[in-house]
Amino acid sequence: MAIERVEGRWNGYLMGPDGKRRKVQLGIPSDVTGGELAQYLYDIYHERATPTNGDVFEIGASPPP
Repeated sequence: MAIERVEGRWNGYLMGPDGKRRKVQLGIPSDVTGGELAQYLYDIYHERATPTNGDVFEIGASPPP
């Protein structure tokens, strides 16, 4: 999933294997900052986590150990 901020709003996209993006509806409040985004998403989606796929981190950032 890719999330970007445009004109003060968060937009979410599912990324396809061919590189195409499909917009998804996410309820991320506009007052959530970039620094708070990963924690916000973790808090919302932690129940969908699996033992091997349970962290939220920024691509390009180092994943948690």
